Amino acid sequence: MWRIALIAVLFVAACAPEFSPSSFVDKPRILGIVANPPEVPFTQENPGSVTLHVVVAMPGPDETGNLQQTALKDLEWAVCPMSLGAEATFACAVPEIPVLDTDFEARTATFDGQVLSTMIDFLADSAAEYMEFIRGTIEQDDECNNSALAAWDKCSQYEAAQLKTCQDDAFAMFKVCLLEKGLELMFHVTITVEIDGQELKREGYKRVAFRAPKEGRVPNKNPGFEVLYDGQTVASTDAVSNILAVCPGKRIKLAPRLFDDAIEFNPDAGGDEEFVFFSWVATSGRFRSIKTSMASIGEDGALEISNEWTAWELEAMPEQTTMWVFARDDRLGVAFVTFPVVPLIDPVCDVAGPNYAVVRDAGELP
Repeated sequence: MWRIALIAVLFVAACAPEFSPSSFVDKPRILGIVANPPEVPFTQENPGSVTLHVVVAMPGPDETGNLQQTALKDLEWAVCPMSLGAEATFACAVPEIPVLDTDFEARTATFDGQVLSTMIDFLADSAAEYMEFIRGTIEQDDECNNSALAAWDKCSQYEAAQLKTCQDDAFAMFKVCLLEKGLELMFHVTITVEIDGQELKREGYKRVAFRAPKEGRVPNKNPGFEVLYDGQTVASTDAVSNILAVCPGKRIKLAPRLFDDAIEFNPDAGGDEEFVFFSWVATSGRFRSIKTSMASIGEDGALEISNEWTAWELEAMPEQTTMWVFARDDRLGVAFVTFPVVPLIDPVCDVAGPNYAVVRDAGELP
């Protein structure tokens, strides 16, 4: 069954006129990083690989028609094998390693699992630091790592040659645990953006799991979905991207639909199905909600994951708005669609109801 939970709706308000919701792009931003696949089947003999794509959003004209001159100037990728997490602002317990297989135009980086295999071997040179990292992150029911940690702690009674042999043996136990349980690497991207002649940097982080194949455990994949307007596909993760023409000032309803195989069983949560939520972003207009999710329940008690977007009035609505919709699951999976929204200048707008728009083929974009 789908895990439905009642949640409180968060209303964000501010007094400052400069305030804008996170669903509105008014400055260059990293919206997300997509890893394909999000969980890499990994063994030292067959290490696999992952390709990461950073989604960068640039602002469009504001409601007065002012447009910042922006340009993406540089992308730098690195990977951390021992991240201290969000609470430590994603600091790395050891020096990050640059990822060199990158494509600036595609905004991607590819990481070969063979590098991870080599990194694991080199961890022996930083064994003491790695043990302290494990000590700070280990779970009480992790029998494998707890046993290895106990073996490492016993080494303190030895000296010189015996100490080295003991530590090598203890680290070998950790290595077995690591390969069995898998490792989550933290990828770090830094973008350099020029805004009206001034450069600034933005950073993004993405965890990717590398795990050995195991019977009964299917590696996670990114959730496929499409965005519908009035039953028509506007965009999908299957590379469909149409144009949505909207009457200025009108409010429309958009509904994401997950593909049949998008929801997988989470082997780490007692066999429950994955939890998926959607985030909505655009360069103009305003969304009713920043996020919608499988925890959202409508007045009729049914699942409600749709959202509403209100276009700016005619004098403010730009010639083209870019919209992004992201789907994220609770196993590191991320997918997104993006599509253009243009003004619909038609007499029908004067008599149409609030939820009126036209889906056009992408080839009709000027």
